[in-house]
Amino acid sequence: LLLNKEAIEINQDYTMPAGKLVTWDRQCNGTGTEEACPIMSRALSDGTHAVLLMNVDDRWRNSVTVRWEDLGLDHDARRRVRDVLDRRELGEFRASFTSPPLKKHSAMLLRIYADGPSRRGTRPTVRQGGGT
Repeated sequence: LLLNKEAIEINQDYTMPAGKLVTWDRQCNGTGTEEACPIMSRALSDGTHAVLLMNVDDRWRNSVTVRWEDLGLDHDARRRVRDVLDRRELGEFRASFTSPPLKKHSAMLLRIYADGPSRRGTRPTVRQGGGT
């Protein structure tokens, strides 16, 4: 994590508010009642969303589903999803994304794109020095 440039970029996007808890996936462990799978989100300055899916269940591996509407996005849109920690594209998904089963007390960090190709390092380049 310490050397993952994309995760660092998400963390250091100081122009946007910090991430927050947006919902719980109450269906993740099959009971529909326990709060075992919180979902946190942060809008980023490049128009993408960073989303953290967590399994805090003490007993089971659980898949976690995030719905676009929980992020304030168009609920029926197709969105590209990238796994930030594994550094890989996961594909396009309509309305929601469901993680593979997450181990007990583990998480998955995603980047949700509106459209277009994946772009890393999307911040503007600031040039130092130079004359006029």
